[in-house]
Amino acid sequence: MGNSIFYGKVFKRDQVGDLYGTKPLFIFSSETLARDPSSPLPICCNDTQSEFRAYRRSIGTNLEDERVVGMYCKNCHAEWLDANVYSTGKFQEDDKVEIRVVDSENVTVTFENSTVCNLSTTQLSTLTRKVPRDGLVTDFFEFLLMTIPQRKMIERNSLAMDNLQPGDHIMWHRPYAVWHHQLIRSKTGQYTYDVVHFDTTNDQKLGFNVEVQQKTNVDFSKEPGTLYKVNYNSSVEKENPKELVFDRANAKLHDKNYRLFTYNCEHVITFCKTGRLRSFQASWLKTELVFFLLRAIAIAVAAIIASSIDGCFCLDVGNQTDGVNKTSSAVHQTTVHKSELIEVVLVLILELLMFAFIVWRHWKVWKSKGIERLDFLRRVGEALTEVVCTIGLYYLHIPVILSLLRNFEMNHKVALFLDIVIGIALGIFGKMIGFFLGQFICQKVGKVHKIDSDEALAGGLLSHEFSSSRGYGSCSSTSDVSCA
Repeated sequence: MGNSIFYGKVFKRDQVGDLYGTKPLFIFSSETLARDPSSPLPICCNDTQSEFRAYRRSIGTNLEDERVVGMYCKNCHAEWLDANVYSTGKFQEDDKVEIRVVDSENVTVTFENSTVCNLSTTQLSTLTRKVPRDGLVTDFFEFLLMTIPQRKMIERNSLAMDNLQPGDHIMWHRPYAVWHHQLIRSKTGQYTYDVVHFDTTNDQKLGFNVEVQQKTNVDFSKEPGTLYKVNYNSSVEKENPKELVFDRANAKLHDKNYRLFTYNCEHVITFCKTGRLRSFQASWLKTELVFFLLRAIAIAVAAIIASSIDGCFCLDVGNQTDGVNKTSSAVHQTTVHKSELIEVVLVLILELLMFAFIVWRHWKVWKSKGIERLDFLRRVGEALTEVVCTIGLYYLHIPVILSLLRNFEMNHKVALFLDIVIGIALGIFGKMIGFFLGQFICQKVGKVHKIDSDEALAGGLLSHEFSSSRGYGSCSSTSDVSCA
């Protein structure tokens, strides 16, 4: 048995004469996929500890009926597919791997010493690296979007809710502001579906232990929140047919490594649909945390600047009081009061600028037909509620500071420190209240607005039918909906 040199490393030849070293070699046995260490690493993250998952097709009980049509790296989610099965999309022809499907009943596989026994009873598949693309919005300001902008609102108990298709990517905007993503597996009844998603495991409801699982007979008419369907463009749908989407979903089942920022429900379902990990919600949350920090810094800077400017002004007024003696405490209270007003104005300007950016970004998505008008108005209402609550609670720290100054002896530095800390705390608290309150109110208002719109539309159709029946319309039949 000879050897071969590949990129400066020596690799063994296997027992049937195939050359190791030309491609990474994986062995699939007993539902386990592992790389033979005698073969090179795949060209992805180059992590020797990476796990790989296979896309398995089993149509019978024999080895001949077992087929691996794809695989992905759990660490970086690079994906290789059988180009004969999935011929659409872009592939990297210079990046291939080989997979041997081994009959576990007749073959003993030992990976520790790189020996594989009786390889003549295996099937060999060659997979090619797929280049993923999701067709979703990508620009510098996408961090302002809390979720996928290409979406369609689905009304409760509507025809659209009953006509969702297997393979559809849906998301629920829950009343508590979270966007939860699911994949439609199959339809089981009216408004009832089987879905794949991240959910709490049944045996540990009290613990934070979630896994990717299939949930059966979910009644969408009783689910909390607003339902949306993600609209992918035709190219993405063509490159990722339902069979591939379900292959990915099957490989993801029972994953337990939930991570809010890097591997949440949106990451999983987006990967199933496109082959690419992506989460707008995670990017938005990271941005919000950064904005909280920047907002705190801005409030502190505003307080220092305002106190410095207003302190000089009050000192000048105190020197021109024509013999009227003011206590340092009274001057101090006046100074703090005026500086607080300056701070509120500065914070208001910052919040309004952020509000304007958010409205502008969602307006662009609305105009590009990514979201509907009602959806756009809800996002504007949520952002406006945040601004009002943030400024309102931030303003409350003024009487708190003045009350402390009236009741306690403190110097200017201590007062300034308390001013900054209390202002930041109330501002952030107001931001959080505004966020959740805005989500809740706008969902409720949106439902009422939609009901009114539907009633108006129904009234218009009835009026049209009545006019047609009286001979005022041009339709020959009142049942001709296209005339409406």
